Amino acid sequence: MSTDEKTGSAAEIAFMAGLTTKQVHSLVRIGALPAALVAGPRNGRFAPLAAVFAAFYFQTHEELTPVARKRAIAMLCTRVLEHPDCRIFLALNGRLRKTEFDWSTPLGCVTITLTAYVHTAIKRAVQARRAVRRIVEDPGILSGTACFKGTRLPIGNALAAVADGTSFATLRAAYPFLSPSLLDDADVYVRIRPSAGRIRQAG
Repeated sequence: MSTDEKTGSAAEIAFMAGLTTKQVHSLVRIGALPAALVAGPRNGRFAPLAAVFAAFYFQTHEELTPVARKRAIAMLCTRVLEHPDCRIFLALNGRLRKTEFDWSTPLGCVTITLTAYVHTAIKRAVQARRAVRRIVEDPGILSGTACFKGTRLPIGNALAAVADGTSFATLRAAYPFLSPSLLDDADVYVRIRPSAGRIRQAG
């Protein structure tokens, strides 16, 4: 996430929504995301809350028409923007879990509820923010290669070793600071920052 957590890239939104970056961009093209959630189509930044609506839009495509899904998103987004704590909503701040809000809206003869999408997106937003805190891209360390914070081990190398079948015990013996949660962070990090997964060649 961005340092102020106010906006996220398409890749970050896609991770939080369990979608692809292409799907997130497609929502902008078809006008499914309210303008308040898109920080300019050209710079590709979004309010984290966009992840909730993006997940809802794609996961209900068999039950609801595109028009119905867009309408539900528009109505709920309008209510969010009218809420006194709308900034907490837009940023998918963890405090949102304790903020009272009715995530349901009537749509014809049915009621649409987005609560489950909200909880899932918040959980994944927390994962993304933790990964950003524990992994750095410092120009002074291996020319800015993404490394575990406080080390010179590129996350791409660690993930490649895991993919090649290297056991965690073997990795831990070589790099005592490693933990399963750090490897999880690395996996999340390359999803939200795809270019960060490159392998650093020795020498």
